[in-house]
Amino acid sequence: DYNHYTKRLMLGGVFASTLLVWLDDQSEGFMETGAFLDRRIDDVMKIEKAKAQWQGQEHFSVSRFLGRLRYPAR
Repeated sequence: DYNHYTKRLMLGGVFASTLLVWLDDQSEGFMETGAFLDRRIDDVMKIEKAKAQWQGQEHFSVSRFLGRLRYPAR
C-alpha cells in the first residue's frame, strides 16, 4: 500500500525539517518553530486534498499515474 509509505515519508520530512528550525530558533517560546510547523502541516494537507481529488476521479489508477511520471506524454 503506497499510502502507508507516503504518509511516513511526509511525516519524516516534516519532523526533520522542523527539528532543524527548532535547533536554530532564538525566538521567545519558539514561536518561529511553531509557525514553521503550522506551514508544513498546511502543505501536507494540501497534498492530501489533491490526492483525494485525484482518487475521486473515475479513471484514477496509481500504476497509470506512476507510468505517466516515468514515461510522460510527448
